[in-house]
Amino acid sequence: MSHKSQASYRAILKANSLFGSIQGFNILFSLIKTKAIALLLGVSGIGILGLFNATLALISEFAKLGLDTSAVKELSFALNKKNGEDVPEIVSALNRIIIVFGVIVGVLMIVFSTVLSQFTFGNDSYKWSFVFLTLVIIFNLLTAVKLSILQGLRQLKALAKVNLVSSFLSLLFVLPLYYFLEFKGIVLALIVSAFINYLVSWYFVNKLAIKKVKQNSKKAFLKYKPMIKLGVMFSLSSVIALATVYLIRVTLGYLSTLEMVGFYTAGMLILDAYFGLIYKAIQTDYFPRISAISHQKSKLSSAVSQQAIIGLLIIIPILMLFMAFMPFVLELLYTEKFTILTRFMNWALLGLLFKTASWTIGITIIAKADTNLFIKTSILFNSLFLTLSLLGFYFFSLEGVGFAYFVYYIFHFIGLMFITKWRYQLKLNPTFSYVFLMGLLLCSLSFCSTFIDHSFYKYLASILLFFVGLAYSIYKLNAIANLKLFFKSLFNTSK
Repeated sequence: MSHKSQASYRAILKANSLFGSIQGFNILFSLIKTKAIALLLGVSGIGILGLFNATLALISEFAKLGLDTSAVKELSFALNKKNGEDVPEIVSALNRIIIVFGVIVGVLMIVFSTVLSQFTFGNDSYKWSFVFLTLVIIFNLLTAVKLSILQGLRQLKALAKVNLVSSFLSLLFVLPLYYFLEFKGIVLALIVSAFINYLVSWYFVNKLAIKKVKQNSKKAFLKYKPMIKLGVMFSLSSVIALATVYLIRVTLGYLSTLEMVGFYTAGMLILDAYFGLIYKAIQTDYFPRISAISHQKSKLSSAVSQQAIIGLLIIIPILMLFMAFMPFVLELLYTEKFTILTRFMNWALLGLLFKTASWTIGITIIAKADTNLFIKTSILFNSLFLTLSLLGFYFFSLEGVGFAYFVYYIFHFIGLMFITKWRYQLKLNPTFSYVFLMGLLLCSLSFCSTFIDHSFYKYLASILLFFVGLAYSIYKLNAIANLKLFFKSLFNTSK
């Protein structure tokens, strides 16, 4: 492999390592908070929290109108043009536009608080909870803008610090609320956490000392109409995805019990929150990077291939480790009662291998601002996910949902491979295919080992397979990135 190619892999690995290490701390803080909630509130408490979070995520995404995504793209271009002269104006416009959207959505949420309570929980007991949670929506919007500014301006270290400090302070202030107030502390904890996230993001953006530009809201809307339009299209896709998650949780509540929603929420928290942090760490550098080369076919194909390979090599041993000790992981994160999720989780973890590849490929659609295709694929895939999840639950309960997750991401991966090759002539290099197939083989063997009846032989096989997977990932990373030079550059930078 050429020195230039190795240098490119090292640069990707370095960026992923920066945010990966930060997300490691975030996962630790999240683990402590989740464990405390499980002990203090139980399965039903996690179910209530899950329904609140699903509703807030859906409304927040709708209110943002995708500006956090389109702003990153707009700021990335502005930074490379005219020495960033347009940056202050874009930042000012973003702040004004998001405040207007926040006020409108906040008022609507208060007006329809009773409807939200009845649809989400089946009664109006949580009406006032949704009224107060309007504050969470407003803080979420303001925070999203601040984070998009840091990401768009490639202030990656500052962005990493925001994530770390926010997670730590949130843990520090929220845990006492759950301890002393229990169920009554859920709403207040959500508000406090959102407020902390905003304060921390505001502090780090304020440190950039971006010049303030005076402009009225009408002119800002007119000038940045294309950015808003692009954001709306991205937002629509995200709203569809979040609406799917929301509908699944609400439907499970109607078909079964609030406790079942709690189990499902707990499982999805591991998949979307903990493993989601890995994807978030990758995306922070990856999305702006491929956005800048989105119209250069060969460079785009190379960048996507390299990121997909790095992502797979990082996640393969992690998936195998989680599969090997899933019952212990569930008991550690929650309580022994949650080990009922073991089969659900192992099927879903196998699906995460496909998700890692398809997610890396799928971001090219956003980077190219291909909104029509993005919306169509979002509707198609989320409809499939909703259908498979509900059918899986109806016929096989929670394990069926996990199997549905696995099957869905197989379709998702194959679909995006064909779509991006047809639409953008995206060609992944042969190394990607080799790494993916090896990962599939190793993870499949690890999955099968969990079905061994004898505990000693089951864990022996799982542990041996994990070390094989870890050795393979290290060997391959060294081959493509030269780990000796990588760690040397990493430590030299940190000095």
